[in-house]
Amino acid sequence: MSGEWNRLWQQKLNPFGLKLLEDAEKTALRMMVRNLDDNASILDVGCGTGRSLAKIFGLFKDAKGVDYSDVSVQLCKEKGLNVSLEDARNLPLKDDSVDLVFSEGLLEHYGDMEPLVKEMCRVSKKYVLLVQPNLDSKARKVRDLYWRVTGRLYAEELPYKVVDYVAMFRKFGFDVAEADNTILFHVLLFKVRV
Repeated sequence: MSGEWNRLWQQKLNPFGLKLLEDAEKTALRMMVRNLDDNASILDVGCGTGRSLAKIFGLFKDAKGVDYSDVSVQLCKEKGLNVSLEDARNLPLKDDSVDLVFSEGLLEHYGDMEPLVKEMCRVSKKYVLLVQPNLDSKARKVRDLYWRVTGRLYAEELPYKVVDYVAMFRKFGFDVAEADNTILFHVLLFKVRV
C-alpha cells in the first residue's frame, strides 16, 4: 500500500479540487480554534504532503504528523514539519497523549477502519476531527468520472457514510460535538464522552 501512496503524493491537485479541499480545511481549522487553546497538542494522522499540517502548525505550535508513506514523510520534512513514518493502526504514543487527533481523507481507504479509529481515540484526550469525502455529492461523482476518463491515479474510496463514522467513534467513547459539510467533504468533530 505504501508504494501506491508514494505515487499518489507525487501528483498535483487540480486548482478546482484544491479550492474545495481548502474550504473543508478552513472549516476544520475554525472548529479547532473554537475548541482548543493555543497550547493544544495536535496529531495529524495520515498527514500526506503536510498541506493541512502546515496550516495547523501555524495556529498550534505543538503539531506533529504521521504517515505510512516514506515519500509523504520526506515531503513534510522538506517543509520543516515534525512528521514520522508510522502505521496509524499502531501509533507509538501513550494513551490520552494529544488534545486533538486530526485526519483528512484517510478512513475511506480502509476496508476495516476500526483499528485506525481505535488508535485515534486511544491517543486523544479530548477530540478527533475528521475531514472525509462526501461520496454521495454530485460534485464528487463528476470528479470521480473525470479522474477515470483522464486516467488520473487515485486511491479507491470506500462508500462510508456519516452514520458509519458516528457509529464507529461511539464504539470507542466519542460522540459528535460539531458537524459541517462542504461541497465535497464532511467535517466531523468528535468529543470524548464524559
